[in-house]
Amino acid sequence: MAAKAGRARTPTLATGVEPRRLTASRASRAGFTLVELMVVLVIMGLLAGAVILTLPDGRMSLAQESERFAARLLRAREEALLVNRQVRVSVSPADYRFDIRDGRDWRALDRAPFATTPWIDETRVSAEGDENAVVFEPTGQASAAEFILGRAAVGYRVSVDIAGNVTVHDPQAL
Repeated sequence: MAAKAGRARTPTLATGVEPRRLTASRASRAGFTLVELMVVLVIMGLLAGAVILTLPDGRMSLAQESERFAARLLRAREEALLVNRQVRVSVSPADYRFDIRDGRDWRALDRAPFATTPWIDETRVSAEGDENAVVFEPTGQASAAEFILGRAAVGYRVSVDIAGNVTVHDPQAL
């Protein structure tokens, strides 16, 4: 009878499960399975791939490059007004640079924002007429010039009128 009484213990929980079995079953269910971890990793990989594909490439667009060039032209005009000397912007197929009149000679402006700036790869630049430069006078006036920046089949025209106004025109087919 004593042996029977030892085996016939009353369960301590209302569910009828002994505490040792409950602890063992919880331990076997703790954590994540390998399949669950792999599913999470695949989902994270897909999300990371979607984010990378939506990021723009690091290259500046032609519209942005045209706007940057126009802003630098306006800054050259302001510099001519501020220092009371002529400022020239010379444009070549590879880059554009800034010079300032120093007596009879032109001296390169190499401090920011006037450092020589190369065009972004694949950008083609042409000047209307024979002038590859625009000169801003200390009065704010300028020599009229027009430049076309192009990539693939699209181009932007950047023009400077004699009053020194700089305009970026709508894109056009080349």
